[in-house]
Amino acid sequence: ILFGHVWYGGPRRRLQVDFNPALRDLVRATIDDIRKQLVAGDLPPAPNDERCKECQLHGHCLPELTSSPRRVSRYASNILFRCAT
Repeated sequence: ILFGHVWYGGPRRRLQVDFNPALRDLVRATIDDIRKQLVAGDLPPAPNDERCKECQLHGHCLPELTSSPRRVSRYASNILFRCAT
């Protein structure tokens, strides 16, 4: 059986993933869904759950901010578009 590894940088651990037809189909379907969301410009909010603590993209995703539309609006007003003068 073929396998690969997923590296989690935060906790510095590696998990083995077995490659099989069901996983391959799931990956292809996920890729198609992501492409459709990117083309539509309609991305889902970040989950902001336990997985976020170990994610290397946490600083880019900002799940604690993007999980609330009100926080996004406040962040945009107070940080992004605030006039420095």
